[in-house]
Amino acid sequence: PSRGTFVEHVPIEITSATSGSLIHYSLDGTEPTTSSPLYSGPVQVTSTGMVVKAIAVHPDMEESEVVESGVFTIEAAPPTFDPVGGTFTSQAEVNIVSATPGAEIRCTTNGDVPTEATPVCPMPVVVKTTGTMIKAVATKEGMSVSTVASLQSAFVIKTPVPSISPNGGNFTEGATVTLTSSNPTAKIFYTLDASTPTADAAVYTEPIVIEDTDTVVKAIAVAVGKAPSEPLESKLFTVEAGQVQFEEIG
Repeated sequence: PSRGTFVEHVPIEITSATSGSLIHYSLDGTEPTTSSPLYSGPVQVTSTGMVVKAIAVHPDMEESEVVESGVFTIEAAPPTFDPVGGTFTSQAEVNIVSATPGAEIRCTTNGDVPTEATPVCPMPVVVKTTGTMIKAVATKEGMSVSTVASLQSAFVIKTPVPSISPNGGNFTEGATVTLTSSNPTAKIFYTLDASTPTADAAVYTEPIVIEDTDTVVKAIAVAVGKAPSEPLESKLFTVEAGQVQFEEIG
């Protein structure tokens, strides 16, 4: 090709219609002479702004006029993501790379379009909020900024499943049950009637006293910026009446 935009590199072929001629070329903007590199096969253009200049020479003829290409734009390879999306608990760690060796990855997580002025992203990129979309570009000295790469879908980050203590068992008269979450800002919602808890269920604020036998505790945790956790379902709580006590009278 004589000009254009390409990724990483572009091979340039130079030909002359004069049989037996030799072609000399330059890539640094200087006028080519017979002392310039001799063309023997496709020339790799690897930097943005390069211009190819060439002449054809033949022992029985005068040198040709200098032929000059247009400007070539060479972009870094666009970034790729691993993973590309999905559902995770607490957070997702995303590695972003470019096929261009030595390229730097610049990214955003707030919806803005990244540019070569965007700060370089530390790897991996940690995503802690549901709905986060990552956009990224690759940059390398001598190359133009890559096209913008975006996730195909936003990450879903779930709140960790709450913990329960004790988790079921046999008890006399009643059981006192504690629910906790590893996320200090999470609220816990629970049910005791075997129904699936939602954000409309009872809010856990203090230990639950279970007095009915064959009770199962179900609970979810919900934190700001995260999707509800997977439901916790306890083992069965069996509550027995206390033993009969005899008291001597008289």
